[in-house]
Amino acid sequence: MTPNTLNITLWVIQILLALISLLSGIFKASQPVDKLVKSGQTGVQDLSTGLIKFIGFAEILIAFGLIFPWWLKIIPILTPLAALFFGIIMILASRVHYNLYLKTGNKKERQNSINNLMILLLCLVLVIARTLQL
Repeated sequence: MTPNTLNITLWVIQILLALISLLSGIFKASQPVDKLVKSGQTGVQDLSTGLIKFIGFAEILIAFGLIFPWWLKIIPILTPLAALFFGIIMILASRVHYNLYLKTGNKKERQNSINNLMILLLCLVLVIARTLQL
């Protein structure tokens, strides 16, 4: 893979992760719990409103951290750190969804857990690749 192709691939991953994080964060920061659960974000149903809002605002900040530090070349280490923090959120979210699957038997929760692990994998790729480019 040429350096240019690698860079384009990493930008696609960054933009994808930023969009996922931003949209999820906006929903968590602005919607009540029952509306979040109805929209498919079932992992928040047992969390306090304050914690949900905190996670939402953290995801919004992560979205900006995934793009702007690397793009503007201002403290670029913040981009892999943002990916690392988003990965940690995905580990916790995957665990919550898997526990819901065990509790309810709902296969959608198992799929949500797998989706979180796939996002985690993208985060890890970004952390490693961008850290090596510093």
